[in-house]
Amino acid sequence: MTSEYDVLVEGDATLGQISQSIWMGIIQATIRLLLMGRST
Repeated sequence: MTSEYDVLVEGDATLGQISQSIWMGIIQATIRLLLMGRST
């Protein structure tokens, strides 16, 4: 038996993974820019 609560929890978990991967990408891009800026 699937309740609305279970669906909401699964949706939140998916959104959390997406936002986490986006933040990781932003952090990696920022570090690369800083390293490139220092090397030049």
